Amino acid sequence: MDTQLSQEKVVEPVKKRLQKLASISVGHFMNDFYVGLIPPISFIFAENLGLSMTQQGMLAFVITSFGSFAQPFVGGFVDKHGKSYLLIWSVIWIALWMSIAGLVQNYYLLLAVVALGALASALFHPLGTSTVVKLGRESKGKILSVFMTIGGLSAAVAPAVALPMVHNYGLKSLALFIVPGLATAGFMYWAGVQEIEIKAESSRVIKEIRGAFLENIKKLSVLCLVSVNKNFIRRGLTAFGIQILIMKGLDLKTAGLLLSLNLFLVPVGTMFGGFMNDRFGSRKSLMIFNGTVGVLMFGVIFGEGIISAITFAFVGIMLSASNTPIVIISHDLMPNKTSTSYGWVMGFAGGIGAMGLLLIGRISDSYGLTAATQIMLVPALLLVVLSYRLLKVKQN
Repeated sequence: MDTQLSQEKVVEPVKKRLQKLASISVGHFMNDFYVGLIPPISFIFAENLGLSMTQQGMLAFVITSFGSFAQPFVGGFVDKHGKSYLLIWSVIWIALWMSIAGLVQNYYLLLAVVALGALASALFHPLGTSTVVKLGRESKGKILSVFMTIGGLSAAVAPAVALPMVHNYGLKSLALFIVPGLATAGFMYWAGVQEIEIKAESSRVIKEIRGAFLENIKKLSVLCLVSVNKNFIRRGLTAFGIQILIMKGLDLKTAGLLLSLNLFLVPVGTMFGGFMNDRFGSRKSLMIFNGTVGVLMFGVIFGEGIISAITFAFVGIMLSASNTPIVIISHDLMPNKTSTSYGWVMGFAGGIGAMGLLLIGRISDSYGLTAATQIMLVPALLLVVLSYRLLKVKQN
């Protein structure tokens, strides 16, 4: 009898922990859903408000900027004053602003609305990541990969839901999307997300970290460069992938299917990265993933036909697999500022990497798509060099 009671005491906390993890992961999905809600239907805003292509682009840029570039600064606030209940409020906040965007009839007011909504993303990502890692305890990689994978699924769901909804019922129907956001917030509250204590590291650990502060900042800078180059490749292959594959001799239908497969394998890669991280360690896993990216990119760039197709499909796995090691390494480097470190390596660095699209587009216009594609070999090789440096440098 006593044995049974003791087992129940052990199982119950684990069950409660999994409920919290599930609810935060669903919150991540909804957060990313709202971030991806407006850009796919920006052409409908253009029709209603008479927007130019530049203004449509600015709409997407504002969402990206406030959701990504603000992360390290919001992360600094989170590290000092962050409470787990803010995760619940951030879902409500972004649901409110993105849902009322369809009611706005002025372009500049629309920019303000989506900017305010995107700030919730800048809060949710660093705080959510730090929170689930604490829940993960001995299985940080697996837990973090689940959180990131579920959030990543929203990239395909948002346009699939928003486009038919707005097409059939108009932009005002966006207001209905506040309902799933409020339901998710309720689920998170029921699961007890607000009860999670976000404790700082012990004074001993903080003292050790402060003693190696400058050295860890250098390492974090290297990690940021890894993220910049990874996102440069990721965004480049997504934006120009179909044109690249057609240039390699594939027909339009096949190229479209391969791009879809590449995107579909992103969550697969994220899960794979989490399991590899727990088995081999963050730095070694990062070296394996980015080394493989370097090899695959040679096939994408210089291969033809089936070689280019296969390498294009599988490079998506390796690019997304590195997400978990990058986050965990950043936490190890700054354990008393985990939200800030996440904001730099995943938010700010990711936004900088996405700006590489401008470079690829400019080179393609001036020298052709072949030259623009070959440029992507530079960040691929830099990934290998930078990952090797992180692997070999002495860890404090």
